[in-house]
Amino acid sequence: MQKGYYGFAVSHRLLMIGWSERELARRIGASQAQVSRITHSTGRQCLSVSESEALDKIAAFIVENPMPRRSSPAFLIEGEEAP
Repeated sequence: MQKGYYGFAVSHRLLMIGWSERELARRIGASQAQVSRITHSTGRQCLSVSESEALDKIAAFIVENPMPRRSSPAFLIEGEEAP
């Protein structure tokens, strides 16, 4: 039987995606406390296989398609005074 992600695997993917435990909980229909127990678990509690696969797909998409970043204002780079 295949097992879903728990502990560091979940925390690492949340960091990659930029989600909090609360956001994951909202999206999977769980409480934030349940997700917290999963991220701090050593295997007793875990995401389902389908939830783990979905998290992988989202993380892969984010890595392949990074969001554009705002450039820093010129005065921060060139040492000019703020307008």
